[in-house]
Amino acid sequence: MELTGLHFWPALQQWLHELGVQVFLNVLSEECGPHQWHWQWRGLQCEGYESAEQAIIAALQRRFDEDAREIQTLREQLAQSKLQEAPTKMALKHQGIFHWGGNEKASSS
Repeated sequence: MELTGLHFWPALQQWLHELGVQVFLNVLSEECGPHQWHWQWRGLQCEGYESAEQAIIAALQRRFDEDAREIQTLREQLAQSKLQEAPTKMALKHQGIFHWGGNEKASSS
């Protein structure tokens, strides 16, 4: 059985729910007019969508963007820590107490 169109929608909704995505219609708000769909996901949220589909697409895009920023931040932190670690290794190697293989030895002096 192929999951397309309306047959796929319930499976997608269930999967997103398991991930913690909440997409809902704000029927109490009169201010939103036709744009009453909202989403919330891991501390992120937005409102003002005409349909559940638009809200889900926006939630996924926002989460992907947030994840990409987090990954970039981690990469930058890792690069910075390697830059800070390199001079320390060079100083220890110069003093004879560090081998590049990661083994330390007592100075023979």
